Amino acid sequence: MSTEDAHTRRDIDTWLHNANADLHAALDTVLDIDAGLADAQLPSRHTTLIDALDDVLDLDAGLRGIVATTEPAAVSPPTPTENEPAAPVPTTIESSSQPPSTASPALLSIRTAVIVLATFVIGIGVSILTFSAAGNVASAVLSGLGAASATVSLLHNLIGSDRHHH
Repeated sequence: MSTEDAHTRRDIDTWLHNANADLHAALDTVLDIDAGLADAQLPSRHTTLIDALDDVLDLDAGLRGIVATTEPAAVSPPTPTENEPAAPVPTTIESSSQPPSTASPALLSIRTAVIVLATFVIGIGVSILTFSAAGNVASAVLSGLGAASATVSLLHNLIGSDRHHH
């Protein structure tokens, strides 16, 4: 190999090294490696967040608090005393009878409760995932609100209206 060839090879190696360094510098200004790593870890973090929510939220208790039961509470007949005759026991139950006046009406219909609950869960879930990916609270809130509004619209059309479900 001649001296000129060695010099040309050194120039090419230097040029490649400098071009590679420039490429890395340009990529560092455009790409965020920490955000990419956070995105790669989202599935495992999602499971952790869902497990944590399961530990603090009681879905059944929440639904019981929102939706009143349709069955009236069981009332035991008074027991007669020795001097008082027993009251006649009705033999038929009228199908159109209203529940006792002591039962409180449902705050929300089941359809509305499902839509509200799904909207809440999806909005919070999207907000948590956005915050864990971007680390920006404003973006997380806006994306959660957008997802929640889309959920309301979608479920309202998907489930139908209350008029058809009564």
